Amino acid sequence: MIARIRLRSLVILLGLLVAVGFALVVPAGYFAVFYAHLHHDLDFAARSKASRLASFIADNRESWQRPTDRLSQVIAQPEAGERATRQRVFDAGGRAILQSGEEKLTLPLATVNVPVVVGGSKVASVEMAASLDKLLEEAALVALASGLVGLSVFFLMRGVPLRAIDRTLGQLENAQERYRRLFNVSPVLMVVLDRQTRRVLDANEATVRQYGWSHEELLTMSSNDFYPPEDLPDVLAQRERFMADPNRVVPPLRHRKKDGTIIDVEQTILPIDYDGKPALLVTANDVTERNRAMRELRESEQRYQALVETLPVGVLETTTDGRIVTANLAWRHMFGFGDDEDLGKLDVRDLYANPDDRGAVVQLVQAEGAIPATESVFRRRDGTIFPVERYLRSVRDETGMVTSLRGIVIDITQRKSLEAQLHQAQKMEAVGQLTGGVAHDFNNILMIVMAGVDALEEEKSLSQAARRRVDQISRAIDKASDLTRSLLAFSHKLPLLPQRVDLNALVLDVGRLLQRTLGTQVEIESMLGKDLWPVEVDRGQLENALVNLCVNARDAMPDGGRVLIETRNVVLDGHGRGKDADLPPGAYVRLSVTDTGEGIAAEVLPRVFDPFFTTKEVGKGTGLGLSMVHGFIIQSHGHIAIQSERGRGTSITIHLPRAADLADEGDKPVATDLPRGRERILVVEDESHVGDAVVEQLQSLGYAVTQAADGSAGLAAFETAERPYDLLLTDIVMPGLNGKKLADEVAARWPGTSVLFMSGYRPDNESRLDPGARLLTKPFHKSDLATAVRKALDTR
Repeated sequence: MIARIRLRSLVILLGLLVAVGFALVVPAGYFAVFYAHLHHDLDFAARSKASRLASFIADNRESWQRPTDRLSQVIAQPEAGERATRQRVFDAGGRAILQSGEEKLTLPLATVNVPVVVGGSKVASVEMAASLDKLLEEAALVALASGLVGLSVFFLMRGVPLRAIDRTLGQLENAQERYRRLFNVSPVLMVVLDRQTRRVLDANEATVRQYGWSHEELLTMSSNDFYPPEDLPDVLAQRERFMADPNRVVPPLRHRKKDGTIIDVEQTILPIDYDGKPALLVTANDVTERNRAMRELRESEQRYQALVETLPVGVLETTTDGRIVTANLAWRHMFGFGDDEDLGKLDVRDLYANPDDRGAVVQLVQAEGAIPATESVFRRRDGTIFPVERYLRSVRDETGMVTSLRGIVIDITQRKSLEAQLHQAQKMEAVGQLTGGVAHDFNNILMIVMAGVDALEEEKSLSQAARRRVDQISRAIDKASDLTRSLLAFSHKLPLLPQRVDLNALVLDVGRLLQRTLGTQVEIESMLGKDLWPVEVDRGQLENALVNLCVNARDAMPDGGRVLIETRNVVLDGHGRGKDADLPPGAYVRLSVTDTGEGIAAEVLPRVFDPFFTTKEVGKGTGLGLSMVHGFIIQSHGHIAIQSERGRGTSITIHLPRAADLADEGDKPVATDLPRGRERILVVEDESHVGDAVVEQLQSLGYAVTQAADGSAGLAAFETAERPYDLLLTDIVMPGLNGKKLADEVAARWPGTSVLFMSGYRPDNESRLDPGARLLTKPFHKSDLATAVRKALDTR
């Protein structure tokens, strides 16, 4: 309203000025214009008359000053457009000589004086004068008319402009009201501050709602009151920098609400005028939730990055042209690059064993979008080739174009090695099953033949020639038995008699035999560990294994050499390499046999434990030696490894688990005569011919023997007997009720009965014997049977 009054007053004043201007300026202008025109006319007439007078004086230099008719004619001659004027002539001294024209002129006058020059000297002057009364009258009329016009203009400006001004001011007030409503309903926080004092001049409703202070409370505050006290020093220190560019967005700040809650805000400061005062419009945006979401996003990205970096598989992203975008640590280590090495200039195609494969991969991904698990071959930085399993997926832009490839790369070198080992183990298992089954059946046959030979040897009526033939047959049977034992050892089916063995003592005992067996060209050395732990192993089989290894070493040194036998205690943590690899953690006794022979070619080395594989000439080896040793060691829960290099010899290392610390039972003396008895024995054997042979041998030793065809028949025999049998001699592997289950049942129901097992085949898990069980290995001689039966009966 005040502004409207001021503007109306200004318009009225302007109208008055216009009216006065018309009343004064227009007449004055009219008078000035016409006065100048009159003066110009008088000057023109005076100069014309002065020119004629100069000519007259030149002709009448002596008498021109006397008034004559001729002089009057020269002066009084009117000029063109000359009005009523008065003309006077003055001499050089200013004395009036002649006057003509109007005698009396009404004052005021307009006068013009022009000098008359003759011969370069002023000799007279001509004055022209005219009255201004008519010009003043005309100017007065003009002033009257101008005053009327000015008055009209005043009334026009007082009416029309004021209505326009009122309309404009109304529109401005409406606009201000609209802006005020927009200011108040805007969701953006808005505060108007005094530019000098930073006091709050105004605040919108969003600010009131957000901060919790009322509008009146906000008007008593300054901008400093919005900041937490601990932040205020930094804000004040940086305020000048913020104000250097008022239109810039102020970096995120923290604001304090009335209830003490701290929020994050972004501010924009704009200089404005507010009610005529310099002010600042501060707009603020609450970005607390946005910052929280951004922090969570950053944390999520960091967790994702940390997860990717800690993955044990390679993670890689490349562009379609082969440039690496990102790669995790596992990938860098896999391919031989440093943790912080720049990979920007590396072309991934150079890492393919066949660089042309890259183009085919890109085309396939572009067509399919993803590639399932595939195996490929890559090249490390040092040039080594290794196999990988790869998973790839394409990354496309908004147009559907493939921009990059993301993938996972897994080094499957170890898996390939394990697969090869598994394949080898499966092959060995298949061959072992076959050879084990053949050896088992062959043992039963040998058992019958061996029993017949033993019976013949007891015949006193045989001639010397016949007895020699029987001895030859007996030796052939023993060799055949050794062959079947080798086959069973290879197939891990050899029946073993584990006992506590001191490896150092065994090496010394075998060493005395080896010196004669290997010959004088071979030097045998031993390095035996101190306080060596005992092992639980079949002593006879271990002796055979050691002899076999040393004989192989001798054969590898046709010109002689050195064989070193070493023993030592080792404790493994499960992370060993080389000859200690693949061993579970624990305590072991290590036995090594090393020669200085020709060595084994690298391409042959993986096959040395295969059955029937030999590098010896035809007729000089069966190919079962190392396979038998391998099978025996594995069956004894040990481990065997071989290291060799062509021209530098071979080293075979055996690890056997440490035995429990129990007292050694020692060896008991063996009687020279076959022990006999009269006890009652039940023989259970599913092979009838074998059973008949065993029964006949036992009966010849004086025992009362009953025979059963299988486990069920044996149990029935116990149940129907008048009193329990003194000894159960049973085969282990039988259909239906096997020997182990039969023995368990007998031990539970007839605990006074001793049990002796016989078998030419290592039992499976279901038939595995308990520790301490007595076992007679087929094929066996009558003497072995007599000794084992008597020992079982005597230790009831």
